[in-house]
Amino acid sequence: MKVPYKMFNPYNIGDTPFMCRISDNWPARKWNIETLRELIGSNKVELYDEGWGTPGPTYMKSSRVTTFNQFFDDLQNSNLQRMFLYKIMEDEPQLRSSIIIPWLPYRILHRFHFMFIGGTGAVTQCHQDIDWGNVLHTNLTGTKTFYLYSPKDQYNVYRHPSTMRSYVDPVQPDYDKYPKQKDALCWSVTLQPGDTLFIPSGWFHHVVYHSISTSITVRFHKNWFQFLRGVYNLSVRMTFDKIMNKIVPRWWWNYKSTVQ
Repeated sequence: MKVPYKMFNPYNIGDTPFMCRISDNWPARKWNIETLRELIGSNKVELYDEGWGTPGPTYMKSSRVTTFNQFFDDLQNSNLQRMFLYKIMEDEPQLRSSIIIPWLPYRILHRFHFMFIGGTGAVTQCHQDIDWGNVLHTNLTGTKTFYLYSPKDQYNVYRHPSTMRSYVDPVQPDYDKYPKQKDALCWSVTLQPGDTLFIPSGWFHHVVYHSISTSITVRFHKNWFQFLRGVYNLSVRMTFDKIMNKIVPRWWWNYKSTVQ
């Protein structure tokens, strides 16, 4: 199912994904790899690869720490590592004016304007955001495709217990291994520069980068339930998962993979 395009209306956001345009007047729309080198090139950044989701010492940890300039050099050489959850506004507060946040009748998480950058061919595996926030994900450069599933389909996409992750692949589904995936409704959209995708709270999303892409997010909770669900996920669910991975990583991984 294709994600529809809508005019952005803060009073009628709804609970399903849509694409819109909110960034046409953002100074950040002029950012590219070269301007980012000038702005944040010497800053340290954590990079991630497939080890993020592998049981053992690399689980939910960065693969290495480097500078943005080195990361950008790697991207030019088709390095598939990606950077995400970079709090650019904390490191460079003077850039806050580069993003014009639309007015919303909700609690915006101003500390968490995350930047995401990935190289051609990079993939972010299917997952829910642990803070249970709603996300306005604005693509600044490059192209990438999002595949989304409703939280109502959590059993059809085999969400791992005690985590926010799913290991179904919407691009190349394995129906022999995950037969219930056939019953899950997959939404999809390819973002071009300037496009914004609204990802509702709790929705699974899987991302494929078609070119070097940079993006930035605005996050918000629409009610206290979403806020408290995020607190629970961060303080209880993630902590328990990390403890089990440290004590019995392979057994815990196999258990999560078999529970449906």
